[in-house]
Amino acid sequence: MRGNVETGSVREVIVQSGLPATRSIERLEFLDDNEHILRVKFIGGDHMLKNYSSTLTMHSEVIDGQPGTIVIESFVVDIPEENTKEDICYFVENLLRCNLRTLADVSDESLASPC
Repeated sequence: MRGNVETGSVREVIVQSGLPATRSIERLEFLDDNEHILRVKFIGGDHMLKNYSSTLTMHSEVIDGQPGTIVIESFVVDIPEENTKEDICYFVENLLRCNLRTLADVSDESLASPC
């Protein structure tokens, strides 16, 4: 991470998901802790995503009678000439699945650890 965690800060992510990429450079576009909104734009890296922007929102819900959280991640992305819509959708679906799995794992760990 370069700088503080605030709008405009940039981070370099080392990709370890098995996707065809090794790094991504991302800029924090918007963060609202009160409304639970996070928006990130990919500005570099060796992945196939061009002009990728993602918005993640979290919503408290009762799920099967238990308090829980629904996470919604939406995105926009350009399709480069060297790829097809199917290629990009496959890549993004796997990226989102990995991100949401990691978020669930981190959440489960924080619930299990006594603080």
